[in-house]
Amino acid sequence: MKMVTSGLVMIAVLLLAVQAEGGHRTDVPLRNWDGFAINRHWTYDAIEKLVLAGLADRVVFNTKPLSRIEMARIVAQVVKKIRDHDGFYHDRRDLEDVLDRLIDEFRPELARLGVEPYATTGKPHEFWDLKPLDKLQTRAVFADTEVSLENNQGDVVGEDFSARMAFFSRAQVGDFLSVVAEPEFRVQKGPERFRLLEGYVKLSGLGMEIGVGRESLWWGPGFHGSLLFSNNAQPLNVVRFSTEAFIPPWIFRYVGPTKLSFGIAELDENRDFPKAKILAFRINSSPLPFLELGVSPAIQYNGEGQPSVEFYQIPELIWEARSSSATVEGSEFGNVNALFSLDATVRLPNINRYVPIGRDLELYGEMGVDDIDTRFFLFVIPRKPAFLVGVYVQNFLQWPNTDVRFEYAQTSSISFNHAAYTTGFSFKDQPLSHFIGTDGQDIYLRVTRRLSADVMAGFEVGYSQIGSTHIQALSGPRQKRLFSGVDLSYRVLENLSLFGRFRLHRYQDLDFLPGNDKTVPLIVLEGTYSF
Repeated sequence: MKMVTSGLVMIAVLLLAVQAEGGHRTDVPLRNWDGFAINRHWTYDAIEKLVLAGLADRVVFNTKPLSRIEMARIVAQVVKKIRDHDGFYHDRRDLEDVLDRLIDEFRPELARLGVEPYATTGKPHEFWDLKPLDKLQTRAVFADTEVSLENNQGDVVGEDFSARMAFFSRAQVGDFLSVVAEPEFRVQKGPERFRLLEGYVKLSGLGMEIGVGRESLWWGPGFHGSLLFSNNAQPLNVVRFSTEAFIPPWIFRYVGPTKLSFGIAELDENRDFPKAKILAFRINSSPLPFLELGVSPAIQYNGEGQPSVEFYQIPELIWEARSSSATVEGSEFGNVNALFSLDATVRLPNINRYVPIGRDLELYGEMGVDDIDTRFFLFVIPRKPAFLVGVYVQNFLQWPNTDVRFEYAQTSSISFNHAAYTTGFSFKDQPLSHFIGTDGQDIYLRVTRRLSADVMAGFEVGYSQIGSTHIQALSGPRQKRLFSGVDLSYRVLENLSLFGRFRLHRYQDLDFLPGNDKTVPLIVLEGTYSF
């Protein structure tokens, strides 16, 4: 990791030489800070609603996290389209409150981008924009058994009552330096009293970004899981390089807006090969206004007891990666675990003209493959692939402000595990990808209803069969979970939000222990104040 960091620092120096257009480049967290969403910031859900309604042009949305300025550019597209086609917006008054709140959230960025009338009436961020305390969140959690919450940055709810207090601090210097820290303090059974949820430094310029630190990633269109990277496990310590969406040159311009992401992360010590590395790359593009595509190869390699890999050897490592779980013959890199995912999203606005299922319809899918030769991944028939499919409907059955999402995922007996890396594609014993792990299944339904501009209710139900990524556990039982839940978000004041959640779980073989069957109620109460 030291060699990787040193190599990218040289590139970072070049980025500092050019100050790009924009504003705040801190990333919008994959965590519920203000309610009106679960497991990620509410702005992701809000942006998705506008994009699905056709209020923005071709958008690259499925490589998360997005920065504040990336989200602001999407909002700017919406504002411009409304200004140029006013009658079009009059037909979508159901999204007026959503857009108004996004404009309030990103007003400084819109002012910096020169979007009228906010460029005249708004105030962009100062050159030195320091917010040691941007958000403060208190959380109370009750569960009568220790359980793990999916897609919640590796959070494990302790037995009985626990309390947490988290802070979101950020700093922006010009348009080129961003710093974020998210510490959390806990009162609960168990040894963990403090953890740094996320913390990173990011340099930006020339339409590119280099970040170093701890941060959650989510690659793919899934909502309840992803087949390569999700926020199910604790955030990785990662060196990440990415571009903002750009139009490729020459004939490749037909690919449309494209975003490239590249990252190298270090895993934990408590595994078969301590401090193993993960190298991942993603290409995400939107060739048509209604279509978004993504492709993501990844390699698990190195670790104590394995040959070291220098920064300049990475291209050779990628070429040498094989599907074999044993040492590659003639390779100097030792054991390599190769993974690959391919995803697509189709967005159909105003589908009610043809089918009365709802106002707008989104269809998405992802295929994940393990143990694949990375040199020829586009030309081979996948062996035992995992897959995820989903449907998202806005204004379901023409009920205003009522959205429905259904998602199904299934993994195979080779998903996320490996004969040499026996602890699998995991971080601190939790899958980095879909929480169902190896040979798992997930059926999920969520319904949300916005009761007013300041109140939203949600209902969810799901059934999961969860497998361990440890290859030694393949013959053991899978954990089965049936749950239903409700949640309520309420914005009390402009800068104060409350969030409550209740879920009732029925477990079979909890923690993969035969006969360990339990019914577990879960209560979560949150309050977030924005300064």
